[in-house]
Amino acid sequence: MTISVLRSLVLYYMGWFGAIVFASRGEPELATAMIGVVVLFGFLKGGLMEVYLGTLAIMLGLAVENFFLTIGASSYPESSYLSWSGFVPFWMLLLWPLFMRTLALGECLGWIRGKWVIAALLGGVGGGLAYLGGTKFGALEFPSSQMYSVVTIGLAWAVVFPLTIKFRMFFEASLFNPGKSTMNDSTKNLDSGDTE
Repeated sequence: MTISVLRSLVLYYMGWFGAIVFASRGEPELATAMIGVVVLFGFLKGGLMEVYLGTLAIMLGLAVENFFLTIGASSYPESSYLSWSGFVPFWMLLLWPLFMRTLALGECLGWIRGKWVIAALLGGVGGGLAYLGGTKFGALEFPSSQMYSVVTIGLAWAVVFPLTIKFRMFFEASLFNPGKSTMNDSTKNLDSGDTE
């Protein structure tokens, strides 16, 4: 395991646990600050691309989390909201760019890129269990039965996880490395002696 993978893993869990623990204590300001510091570190390390991808992750997270609220798969205690936040607690939305950062090459989940079946399985199992863990701390609630919520969230994450990887790979290639694949193809042609 490389140092960047280990650092990514530690920062992810530091942000996740920090947000969950502070939110469960009714301190959404500290939950937001804790996760915000870790996300800011990722933005500084990843540059403009990470800021862009982090913004995309927040929008995706807003859609997914509101979907869970709408279908009754999850809810949040009143104490986990900042006074100005909307339907989803702000600390929860900040978990999404943190997750997006782990999918970068050289980060703790960068190895899963292109492994779609594994990503779907990991998302399906890990997604439901992560939310279940959040309920055990008291940071969120399952308004319906626990089984309904875990299965529903797990099924959603079986789609969301590979989709998030696809988004990251697409935007990395098309917006931040335009023409890279074309350049690589032409270099291969020159190296092999093929010219047109």
